Amino acid sequence: MNFDPFGVDRHHEEVRRRIADGQHGLAQSVVGDVLVSYEVGKSITHGPVLDRSIQSILDEMILDVARGEGIAGPETFARSRVQFAIEDRREYPKHWAKKHAEADLLQKFYLQGRGGSYLR
Repeated sequence: MNFDPFGVDRHHEEVRRRIADGQHGLAQSVVGDVLVSYEVGKSITHGPVLDRSIQSILDEMILDVARGEGIAGPETFARSRVQFAIEDRREYPKHWAKKHAEADLLQKFYLQGRGGSYLR
């Protein structure tokens, strides 16, 4: 059994279960090799301290869910945040093909596809 003095592993398991049960406002993804759980209006929980801002963690989670690398419940991400992420990536010069591909993915998944249920 792993040593988990702060209950982080139990918390991540609980969030995963709640997402599977269809609860709103939850997401989970691996960001920078660290498992991260997000709960709207409450917190972002992770193991070792990440050297990133809350917004950059959330942006990575939004992208991970669109890629199928993260999980989320309905009405988790703000529509305005996803729209900002798309617009921000489109501002990069055209030779930044990866950023433009991410913008296309986010657009197709969240605004035109099945990912719309993850928006609030």
